[in-house]
Amino acid sequence: MVTMDVDKLVEGSHPPSVATVSSIPPLKEIDELRYSRLIFTLGRAGMNSLSRSRVLVVGCKGLGAEVAKNLILSGVRVLGLVDDEVTCIADLGAQFLLTEADLGHNRAAATARKLKEFNPLADIVAVPSLGLENTVRNYTALVVTTGPMPFLIHLDSICRSHGVLFVAAISRGLFFSVFVDFGDTFLVSDDTGEPAGSILVEGITQEFPATVTVVEEQRHGLEDGDEVVLSGIKGMEELNRDAPYSVTVTGRHSFTIPVDSRPYGRYLSGGYFQKLKHERKLGFLSMENAIRSPEFCISDPVKSSRSLHLHVAFQAVDEFERRQCEQGSTLSPLSPSFKDEAVEEVLGLAREIWEQSGFSVRNSDCSNGFAVGEASEVVEEEGAIDGISPAERGVAESGLQEDGGESISSSALPTGSSLSGFPARMSGKRVSIDEDIVRHLAQSAHVELSPIAAIAGGIAAQEIMKVCTFLQSFLLLSI
Repeated sequence: MVTMDVDKLVEGSHPPSVATVSSIPPLKEIDELRYSRLIFTLGRAGMNSLSRSRVLVVGCKGLGAEVAKNLILSGVRVLGLVDDEVTCIADLGAQFLLTEADLGHNRAAATARKLKEFNPLADIVAVPSLGLENTVRNYTALVVTTGPMPFLIHLDSICRSHGVLFVAAISRGLFFSVFVDFGDTFLVSDDTGEPAGSILVEGITQEFPATVTVVEEQRHGLEDGDEVVLSGIKGMEELNRDAPYSVTVTGRHSFTIPVDSRPYGRYLSGGYFQKLKHERKLGFLSMENAIRSPEFCISDPVKSSRSLHLHVAFQAVDEFERRQCEQGSTLSPLSPSFKDEAVEEVLGLAREIWEQSGFSVRNSDCSNGFAVGEASEVVEEEGAIDGISPAERGVAESGLQEDGGESISSSALPTGSSLSGFPARMSGKRVSIDEDIVRHLAQSAHVELSPIAAIAGGIAAQEIMKVCTFLQSFLLLSI
């Protein structure tokens, strides 16, 4: 076990080094009583992999404490905490691990001591920020919960060069952002974790390509390019073979296979298919590229159009704070002491970033960009699209404003996406940023709330835990 002399840390001192982390012997066995539920959920192999993970968390305020707590309780054996600041009275509002007794003491060391009570078997070390670039290579993953965007981009670049998983989570008032970068060639052996069940076949046509229909009570759950194996079919026994068929989805209950079934006998009855699982390679954008051409994980289709505006708002707040720090400001740049002047300056920066990024005029044929589609061209008077209501199609008013001030209904999504129920296209009108979203974020940017930190910390820790993730690039959420 690594010894932590946390009691001797005083203001201005550095926490102990992480140099001993690489010398920790491998875990021989897992405490099955403590982790019985996780073993049942993740499997023994998954739990062994998680217990061997080494995670470094930068920032030990409310959000960092939530991430660290979740990782320790999930079985991560080695955890490093980076935070050279001392505990102040403001930290007690959202950092549930700290008490008044910790005031004036190093925040990382105090957090490490409390986390040790959660799992005495874990090796928790407080790591100095000095030499952080060299320290990162000793860990499996890095979770950053504080710092300006240039700092996050720098750390992400270092992680990519050393093959370290990178997660950035930022909490500001009622808003938070989570970014994930697992490199260019992240291999996924199983993208669902669920066993491939057998689906009953109801019919197969005699044509090319042959159309396979499943029973109405079941959905096949396939995507274009998936491979299936057919067996137990009567009447078209030629299709019963071990070799897989590549499918093209034609509906919830039907798909086609590239087989000319016209020479075969007529389908009589029975049969089922099973989907084959293959290793899949995922590519993630670096943070530098993702800021310019973001991809969003949509948690709520009704609010899908807000993600791009929040993305710009976070950048504007970060830019404002960095400028204030460069000018020698000692107060929180967006604290109440600055009142409305600061919010208006953030709004001006947001407009500037919005224009410079091209989000106001981005066309649907722009590669790696976003198209802003005007729903007024395709939405009927009753608000339906092709007879389907906005609620059913996930369409909602986005709050976007034309330069003339007239409100329009639109959505910001990756090029060609129809998630919001209408094609991504431009009407020729310039679209401006939603100023209300920017104002709301700026007004609460200096505040860290426990419930928001808990949600963001749970998501960030989950991305490390499950290893295979569908959260590519950004997830932005407002409450």
